Amino acid sequence: MVHGVWRLLPPATMVVLGALVGILLSAVPLIAVFGSRALGFGRADEVALVFCGTQKSLVSGVPIANALFPASMVGPVLIPLMLYYPLQLLICAWLARRYAARSGVRSDESSERRQKEIPASAVAASGEARERMPALPQSSLLAARPPLASFSPAPVANRIGLGDSL
Repeated sequence: MVHGVWRLLPPATMVVLGALVGILLSAVPLIAVFGSRALGFGRADEVALVFCGTQKSLVSGVPIANALFPASMVGPVLIPLMLYYPLQLLICAWLARRYAARSGVRSDESSERRQKEIPASAVAASGEARERMPALPQSSLLAARPPLASFSPAPVANRIGLGDSL
């Protein structure tokens, strides 16, 4: 029963459910931050824990709900996840901007910064390495094969009994 699933719960229950989902979504990143700092992880590991720890989505939730619950219960069971997912996107986008601001990088300039960090000597070295690579020997099988444009499915069709139907 998916049609009308939002009408199953009264508005007050939806508000309470939304608040509980918000508390859960706030608690998991906080636990990840404090846990990573307590264990002495670096900043990159902290960011990974914060974002990976909160990433629960409808993509994984729907198949799991279908496997665990009868079809008539899947819709109501997914209501908390349907509230969690958009809230997760909003909060994680806000967190990503905060992490980027702390590192001194605007999100739109991070890819430009990474490109500038690649030394020109590394780019030149990769081109020189390609030039020094030996040419691969031509196999007699590759040289004898006709070009793909001359391929015709008719001989194969005749062999499997389809005749001139192609």
